[in-house]
Amino acid sequence: MGIRTPWTLSSEQVWHKTHRLGSRLFVLGGLAIAILSLVLTSVMALTLMMGIITIMVLVPVTYSWWLWRAEKINKSI
Repeated sequence: MGIRTPWTLSSEQVWHKTHRLGSRLFVLGGLAIAILSLVLTSVMALTLMMGIITIMVLVPVTYSWWLWRAEKINKSI
């Protein structure tokens, strides 16, 4: 279980930092989805839920790529 991209699997440091960010995003996103589902209508809640889930997925994946690339550039110097 986890954020398994080629970038996170190639480096222990990238794995750790990515999962630290991802865990915080997943908790905050889950709380936001739970609260919104109680307050908004079902159509609005579903729309916002899909947006929140998209953010929860894309941010850690992009962050892991960015960390991996920075680590790769620093090693080549």
